[in-house]
Amino acid sequence: MSAIGGEVSNDHHAVYDLQASDTGAVRNVHVYYEDIAGIEGVRWYVVAGVVFVAGTLFLTALFILVSSGRLAARGLGLAARIPRESRLMRHHVAAALGCAPLT
Repeated sequence: MSAIGGEVSNDHHAVYDLQASDTGAVRNVHVYYEDIAGIEGVRWYVVAGVVFVAGTLFLTALFILVSSGRLAARGLGLAARIPRESRLMRHHVAAALGCAPLT
């Protein structure tokens, strides 16, 4: 059985673990302290929301940058400069996987 005590010092709470025998007598007592320190007034759901929004914005910006880079490479004709061996390799890999080769 466990019990949590009040605050002993700044953000430290006592935790009591009791081990009882089959007859109900207490066999072992262990006391330790948990530190529940954190930023005052901040809750996990607030932090989770901020991290979610920031991550979504970052990934969207990354996707746009990668997509525009591919479009720019096609527009400059860089995609056509891929060596023939590399294009053949993509064709063989795509055929082995049973899908259409990338252009």
